[in-house]
Parts: sequence; C-alpha cells; structure tokens
Amino acid sequence: MLRERLRPYVERADKALSKLLSEHVSSPFAAPLVEFVSGGKRVRPVLLYLSHEVCGGGADPDPDPAAAAVELIHTASLIHDDLIDGDQVRRGKLAFHMRFGRDLAILVSDFVLSLVLDVTADYGNPRIARALSRTTRVMSEGEAEEARIRARGEPISFDAYLQILEKKTASLFSASTELGAIIAGAEDRVISGMAEFGRLVGMAYQLRDDLLDFGKPGEISALVEAKPVGPIGAASEDFTRRAVDLLEDLVPPSEARNLLKELALYATRWEG
Repeated sequence: MLRERLRPYVERADKALSKLLSEHVSSPFAAPLVEFVSGGKRVRPVLLYLSHEVCGGGADPDPDPAAAAVELIHTASLIHDDLIDGDQVRRGKLAFHMRFGRDLAILVSDFVLSLVLDVTADYGNPRIARALSRTTRVMSEGEAEEARIRARGEPISFDAYLQILEKKTASLFSASTELGAIIAGAEDRVISGMAEFGRLVGMAYQLRDDLLDFGKPGEISALVEAKPVGPIGAASEDFTRRAVDLLEDLVPPSEARNLLKELALYATRWEG
C-alpha cells in the first residue's frame, strides 16, 4: 500500500517539523502550531524528500529543514484560507482562528516567514532562498486574486480558474520538488524538470480535490463558467500523465522514482 511505503518519509517530516518548532518553544506561536499541524499528510515534504533521493542526494546538506519550511508555509496558507473564508472547522478540528484567536491567525505568517528565513540562511544557497521567496509571493498573489474574484461573484473562465490553482497550490508543490533537487546538487536541467513535475502533480492534486466539492457555495469552482466537471476531470488526468512521462525521461529508475510516479497517480486522493 502506497501510504505504508511513504510512512518513513511522513515520520521524517514530522520529526523535522517538531525539531524546527522546538527551537522556538518560548514563542507564543510554537505551541499553537504544534497542535494545529498534528495529523497532517505531509504531501509537500514527502515530495521534497523523494525528489532529493531520486536526484542522488545524501545526508549533507540535510533536506530536513527545507521539508519543515515547506510544510509550515502550507500550514500558514491553510490558516489564512480558513480566516478569509470564515470556516470554523479544519480536518475535524476547530480552525486555527477559532481555537487561538484572529490576531494570532493573522500574525502567524510573520512567524513562519522568520523561520523560513532562518532555514534559508543556514543553507547559504541563494537558489533555495529564491525558490521559497518566489513561492510565498506567488501563493499570496493567488489568494488575493481569488478573494477579489469571490467578492465580485462574477463567472470566470476555465483558464482563469487554472491560473488561480497554479498560484495557490501548484506553486508550493513545484517548490518542494525543486528544493529537493537543489539540495541534492542536481544539474540545472534536472532541477527545472523536477520543478515542473511538482507543478503538474500540484495541478492534478487540486483539480481532483476540487471535484469532491465542485460547485459548492463559497468554492472558486462555483464561479467557473459552464460548470465544467468533465473538463476538470480530464485536465487532472492530463496533468498526471504529463508528470509521469516527464519523470520517466528525467531521472533513472529507482524506488524513489517509483514512489514519485505513484504519488503522481494517487496522491490526489490524499486530504490536506
């Protein structure tokens, strides 16, 4: 079973996240974040680890801090999504702003940013810093664009919908696999290829996820012209196929490549 085969990577991500947050235990954000992140699927750190492994990376430099960073960026985005949308529950638990207050929910992104800056400084690699800074900028722009679209309440094209998904979700998937390759010391062609692989998987992931709540009031999919359930499903399958084809041409066969391929095919069924 795929989830069992990925368990070591998930557990490694949990430990990396715990270690990073434990270094700031005196912060008022640390304990709330520890509570909030418990039970996550760690899709993005797992992608980073597997990308690192498939590119031949070793123990030095250590990918753990970067894995924790991408999960914290994802976590901050969820906190802000719930706050903006007014959602009261996340994964069967109270949303962060309901549990810890609106002020802490707003300020948590500043705390996460400080941790990400620490991580990039420790690596001393400008490519890592640029990948993370680009991703956080693009994600925030995507969130702002979606908020404007929802406020207007006007129909949007399928292409406009895809652009929102690429910014809000696929950009962090892309950064995760890109970072894994950078830390592994891969050549430029492989780094850019792994970034594209992550983008494709992220698009497939979000499209499949959107199908579960397609057209639900408050969802961006409710504003897509003609309610294209068929095109959304077809697009998800297309992104998945392209991701698998790219991976097979990009890196040699290995267990890590097999797991990445299976993630491209099945990770869209994960929650989170």
